[in-house]
Amino acid sequence: MSLPEVAFRIKEEMRNKIGGEEGVKVRQPQFPDKAQWYADLSVGEKIEEFVRERYEIPEAASEHLLAHRFSYFSFENKNFEGEVDWHKDYKSGKKAPLTFSKSINYKDHGKFGDIKYIWELNRHLHLITLAKTYYLTQNEIYKNEVIAQISNWIKINPYMRGVNWGSSLEVGIRLISWSWVWKFLGEVDENFKSQWLGVIFRHCYFIDKNFSRFSSANNHLIGEAAGLFIASTVWPCWEESKTWQKKSFKILNEEMGRQNYADGVNKEQAISYQQFVLDFFVLAGLLGEKNGVKFPTEYWNCLEQMLVLVASIMDKNGNMPNFGDADDGCAVRLSEDKKFNPFQSLLATGAVIFNRGDFKKKARKFDEKSFWLLGFDGFENFCELPEKPFRSQNKFENGGYYLLESNDDKANEIKAVFDCGPLGYLNIAAHGHADALSFTLSVSGKEMIIDPGTYVYSAQKEWRDYFKGTSAHNTIRIDRENQSLSGGNFMWLKKARAKILCQESDGEMDRVAGEHDGYKRLSDPVVHRREIMFNKVERCFEITDNILAGKRHFLEQYFHFSKECKVEQKSSNEWTIDNSEVRLNIMIDKKLKSEVFSGNEKPILGWESKRFDVKAPSPTVVNSCKIDGNCELVTLIKVIQ
Repeated sequence: MSLPEVAFRIKEEMRNKIGGEEGVKVRQPQFPDKAQWYADLSVGEKIEEFVRERYEIPEAASEHLLAHRFSYFSFENKNFEGEVDWHKDYKSGKKAPLTFSKSINYKDHGKFGDIKYIWELNRHLHLITLAKTYYLTQNEIYKNEVIAQISNWIKINPYMRGVNWGSSLEVGIRLISWSWVWKFLGEVDENFKSQWLGVIFRHCYFIDKNFSRFSSANNHLIGEAAGLFIASTVWPCWEESKTWQKKSFKILNEEMGRQNYADGVNKEQAISYQQFVLDFFVLAGLLGEKNGVKFPTEYWNCLEQMLVLVASIMDKNGNMPNFGDADDGCAVRLSEDKKFNPFQSLLATGAVIFNRGDFKKKARKFDEKSFWLLGFDGFENFCELPEKPFRSQNKFENGGYYLLESNDDKANEIKAVFDCGPLGYLNIAAHGHADALSFTLSVSGKEMIIDPGTYVYSAQKEWRDYFKGTSAHNTIRIDRENQSLSGGNFMWLKKARAKILCQESDGEMDRVAGEHDGYKRLSDPVVHRREIMFNKVERCFEITDNILAGKRHFLEQYFHFSKECKVEQKSSNEWTIDNSEVRLNIMIDKKLKSEVFSGNEKPILGWESKRFDVKAPSPTVVNSCKIDGNCELVTLIKVIQ
């Protein structure tokens, strides 16, 4: 942490403590609710018929919520029993105290449990589901439950007391949820409305005084600005509202360019966060357009290029490489479809915004979330938009992603994504993984060689260290050390620097090569250089790993496969990988000794995590040897469909 940041943190702590003790004087609302919404909600009967015909009215999900049964992370209709305790981690049973928010060390899961479980509930995404169900059915039971939960939240979350005032991002997401709830509920009791508006004012005030700075100014800052922009647009009720709107508008414009490369890759180097920040940018941009606050062309151009990245690395079935951190984060929840794909949803929305038939083809359908954002006009535009094939961009030089592929979006598609990018964003690279020169492989829309994911953040250190470490990625590890040196759950002290050496592509062959210097910190410096050649005619990958070293080292080469794959060793250096009708034949270099792991805990190996705090055994092949000085390893992967 830099000296200016240390000084800022101290000053911030003192200011927040004073503010927390004195409180905030709530201004009385001065202006009526004039905001235009994303979709025209005045035609309720027409929308109800449309949603019932094409999607599903979420009555089943809402019935669970009425009974206080919640589904998020590892919970599946978990019964919270009785009135919701907004300060409780319902997984561990531990509670955070109702003390000054900035004095609570919410990272101490031994005392307070996993803060992720507390904050996810307090984002109030589930209240959108209840309010939407009320809007579609006009059944007062859903409306009453929403009002009861918000009233209860207000009662037991006084300003600057408890962990729910500990993060501006969480406050921002809650404001976005409340904006949708406000619109879906319509008229409410004046006493409740007055009480709610008072807390909305405090939320806006809190964000304005507590924007993320320095090493925290990553996706958090984008989410905070989006929350304040949406709130100050939906509720232009106070003399501060216009100032808040202008300030957050400025931040969103600046961070669009600052946190995303020109090629569309978000600098966090985490694909899940690509969609997370895209959501904030889309929500703010569309609402601004509706209310005469137009974002500049550069903003929309960058947003479109971010979607090009999404469409390019997505396989034909909507699967995405799981590079970097993932925590199931979303800015808003507008679909209860179990098969909802947030990336394809963004492409459906983007197809209409940018009039792109190729985005439409990748999206496959106009999903429910896109409908609530774009309304009937958006649906009609989507239907009328001529569909055309998407042509993948095969290199993203700033972000460091490179594609080796054939038959894009066709039945026999082969898509490999090579990671030769930076570790992450800013000096701590909080959400990056030690995955330089790793790659993923999908065949016919089936995931074969995967990035295992994230699993947890702060609550289980040994698992956090594994999933973000080098051994959880399809690359080379030297002397059982990570490529980059970790300084904590969200901090890297020494960062491997990856560099692309060449990239070329034609109708018959793709070739990419890169290297990183992460192991130059060893007493005997080591450089890992990797080249991948894809023969499209033979459907064969040749991976050449060169280890440049002067002395003896222990080397491990990792291949992680989807849990859907069956792995069988045919000989000492030959493996077959089967996933339904797709097979890989892999020939390992004869210098290596091979082992397969699945669901191992000592050492941790052979796991896949598709959802936060949920993991499953999956096969991992580890090839190892001792080397003396320079070494070259050649691996062949033959695709058989």
